[in-house]
Amino acid sequence: MTSVNASTKLSTTKFLWTNDRLIVSCIDHSGSMKTIDISDYLKLIKLIDSGLISGVGNIQITCAYAMVLAAKELDTFDNKYYSKLLKISLNIETINKTNLSSIVKRMLSAGDDANGPVNGKNVVVKKMILEANLIEKEKSV
Repeated sequence: MTSVNASTKLSTTKFLWTNDRLIVSCIDHSGSMKTIDISDYLKLIKLIDSGLISGVGNIQITCAYAMVLAAKELDTFDNKYYSKLLKISLNIETINKTNLSSIVKRMLSAGDDANGPVNGKNVVVKKMILEANLIEKEKSV
């Protein structure tokens, strides 16, 4: 009979949302802990592309926060705000459709529930932050 020693590797990637940005702590390619302060969704996506953010759960969390940053970055008074947010969301989803479509749907649903045209962009962003925090909590269990 063969014995298998199954060990689970705890994620070393940590996320902290502050008032207007995301702080990501992760292990870089040289094995050192790196802390990155991000306020631009494209920079957050580049972390995934660079390989600094890896693992399905971490990528899902990162993409949820990227959607928050995108919602925050877009101009409130742009009459194409929601179509631009949808386009960004679909681009984020293409990172890995299998693992991200449910995250993108949840984030868009949270933004929709906030009723931005009536309540404003800040309410949309706050609702999406709450959803991203919930996704992070679920993925880190």
